[in-house]
Amino acid sequence: MTTAEHTVTLLWFLLPLFGVISVCSMLMYVNASSKLPFSLFGLLSYLEPALMFVVAIVILQESFEATQWITYGLIWAATLTVVIDLAIHLYRQIRSQKAVQSIHIEQN
Repeated sequence: MTTAEHTVTLLWFLLPLFGVISVCSMLMYVNASSKLPFSLFGLLSYLEPALMFVVAIVILQESFEATQWITYGLIWAATLTVVIDLAIHLYRQIRSQKAVQSIHIEQN
């Protein structure tokens, strides 16, 4: 048996294991989606491909074409937009809670 044939045979034996790993990751993903706030879950969904990009370029030393830079630039711009919107929403929420607390304290 050649090395290539041995590799193919090994992959066929590993295929069910890869299926189990995929199912486990999807179950954890669905479980997280029900426990996390929608805005945070959405942000993490944007960050996942961006983080995969960083790993591919920095750690794995993958080559990268100009068209791919444009695509990931748009992904980062969308992620930044979501982060800014989330920060503004959080700031307003904290500010309104402080206003409600100060009115409640003044009434007592």
